[in-house]
Amino acid sequence: MIRMSKTNTHKQQLREVLEQDPDHPVEIALRKARTLGQLERLAGIETQQERAAFWLQFASLRNRASFAGKAELKRIIRNKARSEDYQATLPPKRQYG
Repeated sequence: MIRMSKTNTHKQQLREVLEQDPDHPVEIALRKARTLGQLERLAGIETQQERAAFWLQFASLRNRASFAGKAELKRIIRNKARSEDYQATLPPKRQYG
């Protein structure tokens, strides 16, 4: 089993980000997304129940939950972008109530 130090993990993540095509429609949509709600919608998280289930996995991180959640949302969005039918446009804002 190979173990990577935290530094190597961070370097690997940075390398992966830098390898992304900045002109790819997904990357443009990610840059345009200004709120967590917009990232949630790009990731396909639509309902209040889906939002609760997604964010529950980060509850133990407390102050870092939003950073970890944001990184995970971006990972989900980029993975979805690999499928040909995914449209990387911000859907209309939905009201959660």
